[in-house]
Order: sequence, then structure tokens, then C-alpha cells
Amino acid sequence: MWPFSLKRRLQQCLVLTEDDRIVESALSVEKGYMVDHNTSEAWTLHPGSMVRKRGADKSFALVDERDAASISLNGLGPNKKALNETINIIAKEARKEAQYKIQRNQAKDKLASAFKFVLILAAVMTAMVTIAALFFSGNLSMPW
Repeated sequence: MWPFSLKRRLQQCLVLTEDDRIVESALSVEKGYMVDHNTSEAWTLHPGSMVRKRGADKSFALVDERDAASISLNGLGPNKKALNETINIIAKEARKEAQYKIQRNQAKDKLASAFKFVLILAAVMTAMVTIAALFFSGNLSMPW
């Protein structure tokens, strides 16, 4: 996870799938939308999409797996402008997270390259010292 993320609250959801199943899941809530980090999917979160499951005390958000907005039961869902703003916020955060991962990986690559260089340099220096020691001790005879 990137360092700017805090412990997020989870929203219980009922996901309507294309094969007519209802899958219960818990999605993390981030700035007005719910996100499933495993599948990289997100849905807007608004009070009109909340339902109570029979026999349960808590409310569930009702979402369709193919839709970016949660299902509005009372017609008070997000308007197009609010949905566009939410999508832009999601895109900005995704870009920031990707940039952070790239920078972190570049730092690891630089460290690995430096370590390889030091190992190769140490091996070459050891070989040169060994050859020089053998040559000056007379144990290394040159063919010329």
C-alpha cells in the first residue's frame, strides 16, 4: 500500500452479477466511492443505494458489477457532473499511487545496480591482486 493511505472503513455491499447472483462483499470507502482493490472496480456511494438485508441490522449498498454508479432506489442518485468529478478523483489518486510505485521501484533498481557494480568491482580487484601477487612471488610463469 502506498504511505498516504489510512485505515479505511468498509461498506457492506450486495453485488448483482451478470449471472443473476447476489454476492455479499465488504468494499473499502474512499472519498465518496467504494472500491474493490482485488478487481480494480469502484462504485459511487450515496444514501439512495442503501438497503437492509432481511434479518440483518446493517445497511448494504446495492451495486451492479457492470455499472460505475450504485443502484439508486429512490431516484436520488448522483448526477452526471458529480459522477464525472468522482471519476476524476479516482483517476488522480490512481496516477499518484502509480507514480509512487514507479519511484519506489526505481530506487530499488538503482540500489540493485549499485550492489552489482560493487560486487563486480570487488571480484575484478581480487583477481588483479591475486595475479599480481602470483607474478611478483615467482609462482606465475609467463609464456613469453
